[in-house]
Amino acid sequence: MVAPLFFGSLPHTTLEDAWQFLRECPAPWVSWPQLPQRSFWERSVVQSSYGFPGVMIDEKQRVAVVHRRESEAQMTRLALDFLERRPHHQPLRTREAEGLLTFGQFVTQVSASHGIKGQILGPISLAAQLTDETQTPIINDATLFEGLVIHLCQRVRWQVAQLQALQRPVMMCIEEPFLDVMHSPFMEIDRDDMLWGLSRILSIIPASQVQRGLIVGATRDVGDLLQLPIDVLVVNIRESMGTGALLRAIPQLQHFLARGGVLGLGCVTVNERPDDVGAVMQVLTDVMTQVVHAGVDARRLAAQLVVMPVTSFGQTTIQNATYSMRVTCQVADALRQYFERTV
Repeated sequence: MVAPLFFGSLPHTTLEDAWQFLRECPAPWVSWPQLPQRSFWERSVVQSSYGFPGVMIDEKQRVAVVHRRESEAQMTRLALDFLERRPHHQPLRTREAEGLLTFGQFVTQVSASHGIKGQILGPISLAAQLTDETQTPIINDATLFEGLVIHLCQRVRWQVAQLQALQRPVMMCIEEPFLDVMHSPFMEIDRDDMLWGLSRILSIIPASQVQRGLIVGATRDVGDLLQLPIDVLVVNIRESMGTGALLRAIPQLQHFLARGGVLGLGCVTVNERPDDVGAVMQVLTDVMTQVVHAGVDARRLAAQLVVMPVTSFGQTTIQNATYSMRVTCQVADALRQYFERTV
């Protein structure tokens, strides 16, 4: 059954307004609200890097910088804390993640049929944006990148525990909007090592209890991503690179769907001139026709498909977010009807 799915980042400046938006959103999975326009501390890079050894977050200058020497000196402690399953030495507080920490108050107002969804910025996109004192992205340093992976493993483990305590079905999503940076000729870390780091974080999520999701921007690596320990993969098909990569990965997609995986299609734009349902459906039906023609079972695809906006709502207006949310839900309905007619 085709269903809508959404990012957790929203444009609201109060939790009350964010809760109201979520009440009006008919998606089967409800995300805890992350409000970057409410607080600098809720921006994805800041929220995800908070507590990483050596990171200095300056709200006035609106930057997060890693002090390399201090970071390297604390790596042993970070690794031991992780291996011995000790809590992170700097837990997230209401300043950084009030939407998550108060999520339980909202979930009681949501239908028992709804699952709940968590999210965190993945290691590749975070390392590509987080810099040291010389403004060099830490993705160029193998030691700092490995430390960041361990840091995110701790954060994911903690967040999953927070969500599971609410006694609802849980989906935990790793967001990698800049995954294709792996193909930059200037990277000093091997691409396989980056994918290993991503896989390590996904493996922290208990597979028997939680849906493991990966949401990526335009990428040429769909085939490799489908072989990661995931249950849901969302690919941006509004970029030709994403559609082409999907079509080149048909054997892996068939295997992924056969083991129960869910394919997500990022297809609704979020900007000053957002899509209408007809425009999105034209794109979707073209992609679906090509995928089915290449050998993917149409019935299985129809039963294991979600649609999403191509980006989060965190940096847009409430008006655009509301419109894009409604279009995404209408597209899910229209695509469901399309499959009913054609399958």
